[in-house]
This record gives sequence, C-alpha cells and structure tokens, in this order.
Amino acid sequence: MLRDLAVRCAVFVGLLLLAPTFASAATYTFTGGSMSLRAELAGTSTSVIEPGAADPVILTLGGSFVEFDPGTDTLSGLELIPTGTFVLDLDQTVVGLDIVEVSNAMLVEAPGATALVSGAGSFNIATVMSGDVQAVGAPPPPTYYESTNSSTGGSLFVSGTQLDLAIFGVTLATFDAPMGQTIDVKADFTFFGVVPEPGTALLLGLGLAGLSASGRRTEQR
Repeated sequence: MLRDLAVRCAVFVGLLLLAPTFASAATYTFTGGSMSLRAELAGTSTSVIEPGAADPVILTLGGSFVEFDPGTDTLSGLELIPTGTFVLDLDQTVVGLDIVEVSNAMLVEAPGATALVSGAGSFNIATVMSGDVQAVGAPPPPTYYESTNSSTGGSLFVSGTQLDLAIFGVTLATFDAPMGQTIDVKADFTFFGVVPEPGTALLLGLGLAGLSASGRRTEQR
C-alpha cells in the first residue's frame, strides 16, 4: 500500500519536473490596459498639447492580445487596439494647429517580427501602427495613416498566468504643420493579460492518468 502511494507520488513529481517540456507559446488575451497618447515637436520631447488639456490622453484598450513563449522568452505576436476616437487639443501658439483626431488605431508586430525578452524583461520589436488621422488648421495628412517602427522598445513580465506588457514611444503619425514645424503623434501602451496555464492543465491530466494506471496495476495483482 505504502509502496503504491510512493510510486504514484513519484509519477506526479516526475511530471511536474517535466513541465518545461510541455511549455509552448501562449496567447495572453486582453484583460485591462490603457494607451497614453501625446503630441511633440519632431525630434524633441516638447509637448505641444494645449496647457490644461488632458496630457496625456488615456484610453482603454479592447480586443487585444500578445503571444509569448515563456520557454524560449520569445514575443511572437502582438495586437493592441484602443477603443473609441481620441482628440488632441494642440497649443496653437506653438504649432499653429488646433486639434488632431485619431480613430481606428491599431498596433501589431511587423510581418515576421519576433523579439527576445531579456532576463530584465526588456525587448525591442518592429511594429506597425495604423489609424485614421485628421488635423484641423493645417493641410490634412492622409485620412489613413500607417507607420512602421523598426525598433519599438518595451518591457514584459510574466507571473503565473498574468502577463504585464509596456510598449513605449510608438509613432502613430508624423506630419507637417504650419510655421514650418513637424509634429509627431506618439503612443505608450500598458497591457495586462491573462491566460489559463496549458502546462498546468496538461500536467494535471497526465498526473491523473498516471495515478489511474498505477491503481489499475495494483488491482490486477
């Protein structure tokens, strides 16, 4: 009896030790997050949002996910979609523009792009940011704008089934403004994702199968 119990425990512990073998890329679905949007003079960190206006503009994310493989520390898929339309009220004394309106924004990884996440949680990945951008008080940019960011920095941390992701300084649009100036519209993202642990479910199933098989062998004796 005791020997059988010891065998069952050994099987279960062995399966736990094999957990990394079953680890694979998981899709962490959106559970919460926000986007901070800002407008700056190109090449500087000078905000050109109207004093007293919401700075930064904060929006909720929706329909978003990230694909991450904890076994290889590889970020392979990314989709962040801000909900709604947002308006930047600009300081006309600086740029001669009134407002910039952005809708249908979406951030994804560039085709085929992956990123290795360092032990400190940092990474760089090529991204594509798209959206409908309209400006008031200047020759308008294209109503649909797509910006490829060759190296977007961020940080990623996983704890159990929870994933925390931050992406910094994604350029949404760059366009000429009156008075010979250029405006960069940039976004920072924070993302909180969760995924059921497939490794845990698999181990539990294998563990129960092992215990069941061990029990059957005992009954046959």
